[in-house]
Amino acid sequence: FKKILVLTNLLFIANPSPQIITKYVYELLEEGCHLKKVYVPVDAEETEPRSFIFMSEDALINPDKLMILIQGNGVVRAGQWARRLIINEDLDSGTQIPYIKRAIEDLDQDGCIYGHLLCTALS
Repeated sequence: FKKILVLTNLLFIANPSPQIITKYVYELLEEGCHLKKVYVPVDAEETEPRSFIFMSEDALINPDKLMILIQGNGVVRAGQWARRLIINEDLDSGTQIPYIKRAIEDLDQDGCIYGHLLCTALS
C-alpha cells in the first residue's frame, strides 16, 4: 500500500506524465487484478501492426461469462476511463479497476468466473 500511497500523492502534487500513470495502471491490472498482458495478433511479426489486451487466464475458454471493457478513443489506454479523473479525483473514478474487482467479487458469490478482456488502441 505504500507504493499506492506514494503514487496517489504524486498524482495530486506533481501531476505526473501520462506514461507514469499508464505504467502504474498496467501494474495494478497485472498485480492487483491478476490480468495478463497478451499481444495480438499472437502471430504478428515485429514489423506488423499489433497491440495488446489484458485478460484473465480463462477469458477465452469460459463460455459462461465474459466482461469486455473498452476505453474511449484518444489518449487513454487500457484500464483507464479518463486520465484527468485519475489525476483530479482518484483511481476508482478514472480507471476500470473497480468494475474488474466487482466482477471478481461476484465470482465469490455465485461461483461463476467472469473472463476479463481489456482492449487498447493499436500502438
